[in-house]
Amino acid sequence: MFDAVIFDMDGLMIDTEKVWERSKRTACRRLNIPFSAEFDNLTRATSGTTFARLVEEHFSSIGYPGIDGQAFLNEVWSLSDEAFEQRVDKKPSLDELIVWLNEKGIARAIASASTIAQIKHHLSMIGWSDAFTMIISGFDLERAKPAPDIFLKAADRLGADPARTVVLEDSPNGIRAAAAGGFIPIMVPDRESPEQVNGLYRHVCANLLEVRDLLASGNV
Repeated sequence: MFDAVIFDMDGLMIDTEKVWERSKRTACRRLNIPFSAEFDNLTRATSGTTFARLVEEHFSSIGYPGIDGQAFLNEVWSLSDEAFEQRVDKKPSLDELIVWLNEKGIARAIASASTIAQIKHHLSMIGWSDAFTMIISGFDLERAKPAPDIFLKAADRLGADPARTVVLEDSPNGIRAAAAGGFIPIMVPDRESPEQVNGLYRHVCANLLEVRDLLASGNV
């Protein structure tokens, strides 16, 4: 069984990963450096200094040394903020899952690579500003996913045992973080295959309605 649920946000609750990809692609074009699926996957679900470091290491390794990772990150955030002001789409069946968790009184948190301001903005746009007990941003931590720090902090704030806490993630980096922290990782793939993290997740669900039904069954 489980006592609490921790949600990732981008790609799990909200259809934002295509915006992040487009923002990274545009930032690369402006800097005249190559964008690739490998780079997109490498940086997905990361934040802050971890994201900046990965940017610098990646481009240095392919012959583009001297890229300022923090400046690249700032450009990506600026581009994505512009896009998110226009539209944010929630994932199918998110409402049904949150309503069920509300009915059961199950504690829940968001642990996202986005900033607190962006998390609150997105929750407001989809009508769930008050649905979560706790919101944790990767920008407030030294180590981002795939390190487990963000989930451990969320569990601590909830007063929950990681071994009895479900983590819902769409990305391999998020699943790696949940597994490293001793949580119950459930993957709802968005843009990447679960095959990358075989053996680390407890379950794979095609959508959030399947997640609700799985949690309701008690067989997590």
